[in-house]
Amino acid sequence: MPSRPLGCTPVLRFANAPDGALSRPAHPPLRLRGLDPAARYRDDDTGAEWSGATLTGYGLPVPPLPDGDCASALVGLRRVD
Repeated sequence: MPSRPLGCTPVLRFANAPDGALSRPAHPPLRLRGLDPAARYRDDDTGAEWSGATLTGYGLPVPPLPDGDCASALVGLRRVD
């Protein structure tokens, strides 16, 4: 993860697919807790931005997971305002 400016707190989220879950549809969005609903958050890798209200209400879209048992992904979000 790149160095962050002072006052910017990263938010990390981990998603995984348990054994046998690969035959099921994509993982539903993950609702995050403890974020400021009025703030904006940016994905470190894709540059996509969401409001805190969206991330706590609808949730964070889970990226496609790689093939294999116990597949996982790490999404790094950074507060940008």
